[in-house]
Amino acid sequence: MTIVDTAIRYWNPHAAAIRHRTRHGTSTALLIKENIEVSGFPFECGSATRPGHTGSRDASSVHTLKAAGFEPLASACCDEFGYGCTGEANPAGPCRNPHDPARMSGGSSGGAAAAVSLGLAGCALGTDTAGSVRIPAALCGVYGFKPSYGSISTQGVYPLSPSLDHVGLIAGTWHELTRMWSALRPDAHEADPRNPTLGLARETEAYGADWHVTEAWKAVHNALGTLPTASLLGWDDCQTGGSIVQAYEGFQVHKERLSVHRSGYQPEILARLESGARISAEEYMTALDAMNSCRRYSAEALGDVDAVVLPTCPVVAPPIGATNVQIGNESLSPRSALMRNTRVANYSGLAALTMPLKSAGLPVGVQIIGRSNAAVLRTGHLIRTLGLVTRNGRRSPPGPSSPPAWQGKTGNVPDA
Repeated sequence: MTIVDTAIRYWNPHAAAIRHRTRHGTSTALLIKENIEVSGFPFECGSATRPGHTGSRDASSVHTLKAAGFEPLASACCDEFGYGCTGEANPAGPCRNPHDPARMSGGSSGGAAAAVSLGLAGCALGTDTAGSVRIPAALCGVYGFKPSYGSISTQGVYPLSPSLDHVGLIAGTWHELTRMWSALRPDAHEADPRNPTLGLARETEAYGADWHVTEAWKAVHNALGTLPTASLLGWDDCQTGGSIVQAYEGFQVHKERLSVHRSGYQPEILARLESGARISAEEYMTALDAMNSCRRYSAEALGDVDAVVLPTCPVVAPPIGATNVQIGNESLSPRSALMRNTRVANYSGLAALTMPLKSAGLPVGVQIIGRSNAAVLRTGHLIRTLGLVTRNGRRSPPGPSSPPAWQGKTGNVPDA
């Protein structure tokens, strides 16, 4: 089984023609996470509990991108129902990292990030509930953008936690990312020629990292110099209150399905969903009220800073099957480590972007969290001009350079 097999759920039968049109500039090939509905594509959400389920219409985001000239090339594998951050919880097995197949792609949008990293397409749609776009984008060396809460409709996305779910963008280049964003939100341009005011997170825990991330981060620190600090409101509450909201809502979404298909769930996903059954409605409402209060004041808490910069993940991609990772003297589960710096942006609703930093080994991401989508994208542009972002994050796909014709689900790489 190739890396492509672990990343792609289904190829559009017309994929070769789509790739041809993409090469000649008359359309743009688009990968879509398998929990986002596409008419005629499997809509099984990475779960054995939905065999044979096919999309009957396009999700709102897919419809918008189609109207702008994007064509669905394939659906990409994800952690079951989007409830994971490692890319391992799928009936087909773990999605492998293109930079080292023995390592995780990250998740839950791992298939999309891995496929973009392989160059199968330049753009992908994913979802992000606690970091599920930004984590795999960082681990696979590509761009991942989670706009502010509600910026892109989640209609047609199989819900995980409606209060935290975001549709996000994954892209191989800055140009592809901004073109995709412009298509989704043509009304979102902000005419502001000034450079954004950058800061560091006041929460110093955000900068504790493994050796590889620390070494890559030094270049950011040197380029940006001394920066003011700003508070990421919700940093502490998101780990507990955010988990309560996510677990409670996840269980409510799946309660009826669990009563019939319990044995079909991936064990770790089942455990997470069932943990929500132990949360009372009162506990949930208290956590939800606190989260909504955070969202009202999160932009204001940044003060004079437009955006803060921090590592996207404190570790590089862990080995598949790892049960712990080391950050200094601290041993954490991969799940806890990977979500540590991303979860706050879902809780606060602020926009967040990861960009692939230059690094000596495995990919490392720099994350930008800011008061608005425009502020985050302006900051991303500034960081690019400083020469901090790699242009070599993509990996060469395995397989022959001129594969035979293919249809449906296949591991063959489309002729590029």
